[in-house]
Amino acid sequence: MNVVNEKRQNLTILLLILLLASCNSQGASIGTTLTTTPAIQPIDTVAFSTLEATSVAPSLEAESHNLRTILFSECLKIRPDLPVGSQFSWNLFVKHGSVPYILALNTGIRTDELVPRSEIAWEYFISPDGKWLAYQKEDTNLFVEPANNILTNSQEGRIAWRNEQIFFQVQGWLNNNSVVLTSRRKVDPETFASTLILNPFDEDEHQFVLENLPDYLHYQPGMSGGYLFAHSNLMPDTSLRRLVYPALSNERFIAVLWDVENQKALANLRYKFDQFYNDPLWSLDGKDFLIMGLTEKSVEWFQVTRDGVIRQVTDFGDFQPDVFFTKPSRSWDGRYLAFQVVYNQEKNVKYLVLDLTSQTLQGFCVASIPLLNGNEQPPIWSPDSRYLVISNVDANSYGDLILVNVEARQAYQIGQDVHARGWIVNP
Repeated sequence: MNVVNEKRQNLTILLLILLLASCNSQGASIGTTLTTTPAIQPIDTVAFSTLEATSVAPSLEAESHNLRTILFSECLKIRPDLPVGSQFSWNLFVKHGSVPYILALNTGIRTDELVPRSEIAWEYFISPDGKWLAYQKEDTNLFVEPANNILTNSQEGRIAWRNEQIFFQVQGWLNNNSVVLTSRRKVDPETFASTLILNPFDEDEHQFVLENLPDYLHYQPGMSGGYLFAHSNLMPDTSLRRLVYPALSNERFIAVLWDVENQKALANLRYKFDQFYNDPLWSLDGKDFLIMGLTEKSVEWFQVTRDGVIRQVTDFGDFQPDVFFTKPSRSWDGRYLAFQVVYNQEKNVKYLVLDLTSQTLQGFCVASIPLLNGNEQPPIWSPDSRYLVISNVDANSYGDLILVNVEARQAYQIGQDVHARGWIVNP
């Protein structure tokens, strides 16, 4: 028995030695793996914050209650004329189809066609302050000029920018000094389009490349040739020190807030993949952005500060889980969010305007034409964020142009058969 016990003891010792060796080997392997960039994990919980330190973040219960009231209340009555004596510092840049016009709000007069049809640009973009017009002709020519040049057919102050090494497309203005371009190199056109921020006044350029970021969404789930967001594959803020990009984690789409200087992720959340409408909507001061995110119940709006604090703005899930959003637009001062909401199995469509700084969610609705007949133009904010213009027109630009005084909560019909593209300062 002693011999048998001794053999068992020796066998036990041998097995322990082999087990320890195996553990050491596995530990080395794990250590090697951790030297690579760690995978970004989605955040399931939501921290609440507001833009102003003095305000109190509302609870989701309060938001849900107020949101239900806003959605189901009677929408603003559309008045036929502006109040007598109304004075505006801007004119409206409008289009019928692709043809541009100017609508003078103080007189109600619309100009004749401004540009010969053979010279019309594919699209025109107006700076937030209404002073500059950006447009593209052909694939390699970008023009930026004083906005009122289009009234006089003048070329004074026109800036031309050209890059024959890339295919690019202008997407809009980042702020009053920089335009947003998406670009692909001609030698490698199959890559994801990068985001190029160009200051046309001093020719300063900053390029951001999706493939340089960890766990980026490496395939196109939607239409070929489109972007992963509505107008780009990633979007920086106005300081160029933060950006938002789409990533993939556990087979879920997540939007990641990235610290450009320190090369690290600050926050992330599940986002609604939507090639047509979902963009990170940065405030002009770069303090936060808005984005359509996903809960377990529904699509919702989220607000994320530049430091990574996440606030769920809406809570449709408890009373209208089949809701979805189109045509979002954020006011230039960052305070308001306007968007088209579609619900009740797509039977109901209206615009909501929400005040993001109110202690309990406040807002109102504006009637909309049916979704399938609508023009794709989102609402347009005035430079001072006091007025909103909604293009309640169909795909052929037939219908009503509605101006909303946001503070007074009054709406007026100001034109027909055109859709608004921006506000231009009066000459």
